[in-house]
Amino acid sequence: MCKLFKRAVLGSATAFLVACGGGGGGDVAPDTTQYPVQAALTAAYTNGLEKTLSITGTASDGFVTYPVSGTMRLALSPAIHTTLNGLDVLQVTETIDGSLTVNGQIGPLTSTSTSYLTMTFSPVVYDSTGTYCEADAPIVYPATLMVNQSGDLGTFHCYSDSSKITPVGSETSSYATSPGRVAQTLDVRVITTLYDASHVQLATGSLTYNVTAAGVPSISQFQMTQVDGGITVQMTGQ
Repeated sequence: MCKLFKRAVLGSATAFLVACGGGGGGDVAPDTTQYPVQAALTAAYTNGLEKTLSITGTASDGFVTYPVSGTMRLALSPAIHTTLNGLDVLQVTETIDGSLTVNGQIGPLTSTSTSYLTMTFSPVVYDSTGTYCEADAPIVYPATLMVNQSGDLGTFHCYSDSSKITPVGSETSSYATSPGRVAQTLDVRVITTLYDASHVQLATGSLTYNVTAAGVPSISQFQMTQVDGGITVQMTGQ
């Protein structure tokens, strides 16, 4: 679900900077509840999801560190039916807009991407400007998860466009859970690691979803770390 929080937002942030999870608090007693993660994410795709986050962080060139602040609105549109390569799929538009302030200078933060899912809400492809990524297999989230569980979700291979002629890198996805900030909820941190075509790591990012025992989803936190052009950018939004 968090394709827009990957290349799109990481690239936008770094481009601006060059030019100028997640997790929650824990309960005292161990929480052994099985939270319906798959149903919660299906609900998010079906109904849409939106959150405005306050951003804090740093940008460093190795000698000087500058403060980063701002706001970022993350929006996931409700899924609509379409076709992809002759197959019936679901299409979701994912949007980021906001602004960043770096050492007193303000710049825009904006991107849009499109994700394609199977009819059972498993991501298979996402498409954004300059990047077309296709999963080895549909990304299937566990039906239920408890606190302190983790695992791999899958790998996307990325190209410059849908012709898939020019490889530009890959992405791996995984998850880790922790107690939500609100009692009897679960934080599910979806972690993405980006690599270039030579498999050199470019960045890591994560989006944390909060899931209630009834399967109600919300966005809890965003994090990213990227090194580009000698500049290290670290941001957290919540």
